[in-house]
Amino acid sequence: MDEGKMKIAVVMSGGEISPHFGRAEEFMLVEVEGGKIQGREIRRAPAHECGALPLLLAQEEVESVIVGGIGSGAIQHLEGAGIHVYAGVEGSPEDALGSLLAGTLSSSGEICGGGMGSCGHDDD
Repeated sequence: MDEGKMKIAVVMSGGEISPHFGRAEEFMLVEVEGGKIQGREIRRAPAHECGALPLLLAQEEVESVIVGGIGSGAIQHLEGAGIHVYAGVEGSPEDALGSLLAGTLSSSGEICGGGMGSCGHDDD
């Protein structure tokens, strides 16, 4: 992991890593410097509109995003803004951040098909 300054976003629902990017309730913005977490801020996710959350994360100068399932369109928006995506991550945001900072977090590349529910995330 780069020892300089960087911002990481952890996309969350119910306090855990969100299983679906587009239906996330909130996200944690994490500032890292020298390989150590310097600050965290929880924010509400914008309404589910095409490109809204990727645009917001790009405006916040986020360099990496940690999420569960994510569609190919959202990945294209994020990667087009120079944001690295760690997809298919589950569980606690703190565990995922620790793994990322240790250089051991891997992306399963879990990509959802278009539309909600196609990855089994169709609860309400």
